[in-house]
Amino acid sequence: MDIDEFKKINDTYGHDEGDKALCVIADSLRQSVHLHNLLVGRWGGDEFVITGFTPSSFNPEQFIKEILDNVKKNVLINYLDYKIILSIGYSSCKDSNTPKDLLFKDADTKMYVVKKQHHSDKLK
Repeated sequence: MDIDEFKKINDTYGHDEGDKALCVIADSLRQSVHLHNLLVGRWGGDEFVITGFTPSSFNPEQFIKEILDNVKKNVLINYLDYKIILSIGYSSCKDSNTPKDLLFKDADTKMYVVKKQHHSDKLK
């Protein structure tokens, strides 16, 4: 997942506020992954990765909705003056021999589709 327009948060509100946004997101992700026994980590400047084993009944779209709902709730609780918009992609595999780089590529591709949609929605 990637934080859309994270640079804008830093440039408009300052890097301390950018750090606060990262903490709000991290807290939101911890709340979400805890319920499903998954792991979350910061992947880069404004990217996060969630990984783990899930049952066949696990619904990635519902999980993404849980994440986004937690972020919205935590933005309100923390009185942030801006929205936090995440672009989230996912991949899954049934075979443990699937190379992780293919899983990341698949998730990245889906993430950029969401990011493009967010950009298109903004232009409307």
